[in-house]
Amino acid sequence: MDSIISFVSDVDLSVLLVTLIASLIVIIIITALNTWVLIDCGNKEPREWEKKNKWIFIIAAVPFGWLAYIIFRRPKRIKQLGK
Repeated sequence: MDSIISFVSDVDLSVLLVTLIASLIVIIIITALNTWVLIDCGNKEPREWEKKNKWIFIIAAVPFGWLAYIIFRRPKRIKQLGK
């Protein structure tokens, strides 16, 4: 317990603040990308497309699922449907 207290007292607060702000910025960017990809998939994938629900699940549940959608599915959808 004493080692934790001494570590915290040795750390500069400005470093902690910069780390916190950078982490929050990354979290906001990833959340925005995830939301944009979910909306894109939900609105632009054909309703009769049986894998639409699978992609929505992957985007929402898998870390960086939004990136998999952007890399693997979105270019194919744009090529096939033009949207």
